[in-house]
Amino acid sequence: MIRRASSSSTGGGALACALGHSFDVAKDGHVNLMMVGRVSRATGDTAEMLAARRRFLNAGHYTDASNVANALIARALDDFFTRDTGCGEDDREESKTMAIQSDDVALTPRRRRIAANKRRSRAARPAPAAPPPPLVVDFGCGEGWWLARAIDAAMDASPGAGVAPGKMKKMKKIAFAALDASPAAARLAARILPPDVAEVAVADATGAATPLPLADASVAVALSVFAPRRPSELVRVLGERGVVVVVSPGDDHLAELRERGTREALGVLDVAGNKRGAVAEAFVAVGFVAEAEERVAGSMALNLADLRDVVGMGPSAFHGTEESAAALETFFETRAIAGEDGERRVRVTKSFVVQCFRKPLER
Repeated sequence: MIRRASSSSTGGGALACALGHSFDVAKDGHVNLMMVGRVSRATGDTAEMLAARRRFLNAGHYTDASNVANALIARALDDFFTRDTGCGEDDREESKTMAIQSDDVALTPRRRRIAANKRRSRAARPAPAAPPPPLVVDFGCGEGWWLARAIDAAMDASPGAGVAPGKMKKMKKIAFAALDASPAAARLAARILPPDVAEVAVADATGAATPLPLADASVAVALSVFAPRRPSELVRVLGERGVVVVVSPGDDHLAELRERGTREALGVLDVAGNKRGAVAEAFVAVGFVAEAEERVAGSMALNLADLRDVVGMGPSAFHGTEESAAALETFFETRAIAGEDGERRVRVTKSFVVQCFRKPLER
């Protein structure tokens, strides 16, 4: 497992693992795990795509989908702490001893000696090591918006979010990490994610080219939003009963921009049909159990700047041309309607599928 070490010559500290590998942490807080013996090429989202995404997400258009994902994460963490604080053998033995001591009839000299011996035996045993805090990892974090909201939701958890009041203090003991193949994404994410809570790394977040830089069974919750993923690697890094929360576009997401003729003119990529079914099939094939699924749908009132951002923040940005930019303006001008504030906006469908898959107990 990689962990933060002492500060380095870069001024940002370092990460080290048990095998002796060391990775310098940049001053903004992220570390590049793809630079092992060679300089890696920048890949993934561009700085322009990430800037567009941050503007669009900060405007709140996808907040409802984030809320659903965060509720599933909170429920998984609540389950983790419930299992972590269960009554063990020592607790039951202690209860028996207390019952003996409090029972005047049973308080014979022999039972007194047994109780005293048990107390001395427990006192001589070293205290068990505290279990590590649950780790929540965003695989393909982008510029960090989704994980930042997940952190806020976990730290501000309330009974209404599915967390019992007695577990509130333990909810503070959660570790977070964010992985993305884009150095530009890691830099942006490191600026908004709290450094004392979350680690940010440049790494292949799919585990396709190289194994995920995480130890076996080290992750409690995995988050994957609009990102490629490899379920066979996720099942390796997740602990028993760990969960994966996946957010995917619904079949009619951005439907108005994907109409026949319009999609080609705007350079917008189509959404693969039955995305939710394909996701579920891939996870179930490697042993996951489908635990929850929720659809989030509605419409967004977008101005021209919003339209440019929603097209420019995803893979469609790689297909943008001067002609497609002009077509987007024409699309807006022909469909926009003035609101009560006088600003013209166009209605665009949003559609998400939020799925939760659990790794079963090993037999």
